[in-house]
Amino acid sequence: QCSCYLSTNHKVNGAGGLAIELKHGYSTSSASGSSAVPKGTEEEDYDGGTVKSLPTVVVDHHGRIFEDKVFWGEGSEITLTVDEALRACGTCLDCVPEKSSFKRNTMCGEDDCPEGILPSPTIRLSGALLHLSMEYYSHTVQFPSNMEVYQQVRDDPERFGQGPVAFLHIVPSFDWQSRGSSITERSVVLTNGVRAKLIEDHYRYGVRLLFTPAMGKIGRLDPTAVANTVVRYTVLFQYPGIVMG
Repeated sequence: QCSCYLSTNHKVNGAGGLAIELKHGYSTSSASGSSAVPKGTEEEDYDGGTVKSLPTVVVDHHGRIFEDKVFWGEGSEITLTVDEALRACGTCLDCVPEKSSFKRNTMCGEDDCPEGILPSPTIRLSGALLHLSMEYYSHTVQFPSNMEVYQQVRDDPERFGQGPVAFLHIVPSFDWQSRGSSITERSVVLTNGVRAKLIEDHYRYGVRLLFTPAMGKIGRLDPTAVANTVVRYTVLFQYPGIVMG
């Protein structure tokens, strides 16, 4: 009795063109926005409130607008391919990530590798995990200042108005990602007439997308809060005169 073992890698043509499609938005007691509402318009929700058009800005690994990719609701889903998501992270399916959890190939030196040898697997071979996070702001004045993308949107009021705006952040993690083993067994007859058992283990690596909890700031103008603030500061400014008198 003997056994033979054979291992091969198979690439799926067009894998980079696979895409996710989604509609998203936020809803609060004071404000709502949806990516499905056409640009520059508003719709009424089931409670009689107003749902505003919500542009979605894809953020790249430099903290800027990715390839000027901004989605406006036109009644259809937002579409993002695997290739686009990886480019937003500064890499590609057949690229070796600059930062990963893989140990460096022992056949490589500290600075370079022999011809035909890679320092670590490409993403097509190892897979990757991409964390997708939505960030919502009802007004541009609420933007933080830790990324250039916020200033890009704030400096273009003709395109984005004063809000609302959503930002799609993509944070990669380069490590082995797979769907695990898929083992099948079947009987076969070899060329010499001997019956044998063929065991196939399909181990599928790929890019996994994981949506993380949304964040951001949603607010509205409260006339009562404005009036209270004006009264408070008016009294405060009069306080020194009262003390001196």
